[in-house]
Amino acid sequence: MTISVPAELMAHVERRRQEIGANRSAAVTDLLWRGWRQLEDERREERYRAAYQAQPETVGELEWADLAAAELFKENKTDKEDRTGPDSASKPKRRAAG
Repeated sequence: MTISVPAELMAHVERRRQEIGANRSAAVTDLLWRGWRQLEDERREERYRAAYQAQPETVGELEWADLAAAELFKENKTDKEDRTGPDSASKPKRRAAG
């Protein structure tokens, strides 16, 4: 395939090619696939937005989400108070794994 590409764009392609250590064909193919995936992501997001506008959350769903969030924050507050209360020195502190 032969195509005309503006010099500025070709310079970007060449820099990318050198960065990944690939030949020109592989670099262009990689960039085309990346562009294609980006377009697909944008289309997917557009479909999601259109579907959400057509059928937004109901009042009941919003109320449930508020209740769930309040419960989560209540649990986090209670957990934090347990670790910082007067006898916290005798309790082992929780640490994130990793």
